[in-house]
Order: sequence, then structure tokens, then C-alpha cells
Amino acid sequence: MALFVILSHGTTEIMTVSGGNIAHAQTIPHGVGDITNIITSSKTYYLNPEIFSKNTPELAEQRSILAAHISDGLEKVVIDYQQIPVICAGGGSLIPKLIANTSSDVKSVNVQSPHNDPDLL
Repeated sequence: MALFVILSHGTTEIMTVSGGNIAHAQTIPHGVGDITNIITSSKTYYLNPEIFSKNTPELAEQRSILAAHISDGLEKVVIDYQQIPVICAGGGSLIPKLIANTSSDVKSVNVQSPHNDPDLL
């Protein structure tokens, strides 16, 4: 059993998968566009790592707000499915420190990124 968090531009999908079947799914109407829409008009700007190399207070605040939305969604799922790994994927998982902010908000989960980049965690 695993819990997947797919961070897209406009939404974040949370799915619990067990035995190859989706046991739970929900969509959060917040995605990385919440951050990039404030910084730029480009919808794919979050794929440019240089934008996040300048850790401005505005960027840190927006990242924390998005992490809080994701954490709220995860907490609702984790009540039913404790101690399962959370795997973050999608272009939004490339945003430095977003996964770290999310995992620090939800203490009972082990959040992982398939990118294996310590800067992302």
C-alpha cells in the first residue's frame, strides 16, 4: 500500500493504492500554479529550477501555503491509512523544499520523492 501525491500546475491529486487498485482518491484545488502565478505568467515556469534558487520571503511564504493545503489533504487520508509511504510525483515535486514543508506538517507519514535529490526534500 502506498499513498501518491501528484503535484500538478492547478491541482494536487492524492491517491491511496493497495494491491494495484485505487482505495482512495481526492483532488485538492491547489497546485504549483499557486506559486508561479504570483511570480510569473508562464504556466511551466516551475520546471525552471533557477526561479527557486532565490529563496525570497514571498516564495517561501507561497511554498508554505501550498504545503499547508497539501498537508490538510494528507491528514484526512492518513487518519485511515497510517504508516504508509507517501510518494510525491509530478512537476511540482521538483520545487525545492516543498516536500520538506509538507512532510514537516504531517508527522506520521514518510514523504519520499522519486527524484532522490536532497535539495527537494
